[in-house]
Amino acid sequence: CRTLNILSSGCWGHGQGLLTLPMISIILLAVLLIAILYKGQKRLAILTFYWERVSQIMDIQVLVQPESPSPTDHLCHPWPCDWMFFQENCYFFSMYTKNWTDSVTACQEMGGQLVVIKSHEDQNFLNHTSKKEGYHWIGLSDQKIEGKWLWLSLTWPLRDTIKYWGKGQPNNYRSRDCVEFKEDGWNDVCCTVVKCWVCKKSAASCSTK
Repeated sequence: CRTLNILSSGCWGHGQGLLTLPMISIILLAVLLIAILYKGQKRLAILTFYWERVSQIMDIQVLVQPESPSPTDHLCHPWPCDWMFFQENCYFFSMYTKNWTDSVTACQEMGGQLVVIKSHEDQNFLNHTSKKEGYHWIGLSDQKIEGKWLWLSLTWPLRDTIKYWGKGQPNNYRSRDCVEFKEDGWNDVCCTVVKCWVCKKSAASCSTK
């Protein structure tokens, strides 16, 4: 599996408090004007004084500036910078593998749920983003009642998305009770097999921790 990053090489910063270029430019311009107006030892003393002040300001890095909220706070980026935003939800594509049960737990620990596909748009989004990422566990299984496929979100009926099964699936070969997402359709697999997984949660629940 590979990690999908919506934010290129890292998170967007939160109020990093660096001294702005306009401020530095104004200070240096003032020093230059003083250098033009004064001569000799007096000029040297004044230049030294102001240069020391500029150096102090640059060292401080303006730590007293209040932190400004990032315009991208709602995109879930505080969690490893690997969440992707789509239609008011955030999706996390794992970079390592687990069995189905452990994948469910991993998503819960991240404040989400092993992905439940609720619409054609969801299906297309996952199909597009996972084409080059291999197969992924989704939140569908018949572990509770053999032959009755249920989403982890029991309030969502399977009938609305049953058309996304792959050809000849589910075949329940050798007690295959859990479902993986594949480009050519869903497939039932033994739950103990390790695969990548996809978590989903509401964008409103994104953590800033």
